[in-house]
Amino acid sequence: MSTRMNSGTLLTVGVICLMLTGFSTFAAFAYEFEMDPDHSACYYRRQIPRRQWVLAASLVLPAVAAAAGTVALILRPRQRERIAPSLTVVAAAGLAIWINWAIGIDAIEHSQRLAGTPPAPRFCPEDLEGPGSAALIIPAS
Repeated sequence: MSTRMNSGTLLTVGVICLMLTGFSTFAAFAYEFEMDPDHSACYYRRQIPRRQWVLAASLVLPAVAAAAGTVALILRPRQRERIAPSLTVVAAAGLAIWINWAIGIDAIEHSQRLAGTPPAPRFCPEDLEGPGSAALIIPAS
């Protein structure tokens, strides 16, 4: 009924994950940019966990590809024609992990720099905008 997983199947999984890694790298790269940089420090403080999750999500596919390539490399019986493709998948996945890590860490540090303006407000000015925000304006006395 079931077949054993061989190194060819693992290499196929690794190559498919490497192909999809381009999309996750693009998502991490696109999420780093600030289209409207005129936000308060509170906005950037709220962006830090989001950017951490984007970094974690963008690292999943290359990590799966690296794991599949490594398992295909050490799986027995060893096949000589699978060694070079396995090493190639592992090297490409390692490069993709490094690129995604660099992009994600840069985005997180960018938000941390922009959020580091003391003192921290108790509310975000962005929360006061929108419909019905006129009622939230407190007159100066």
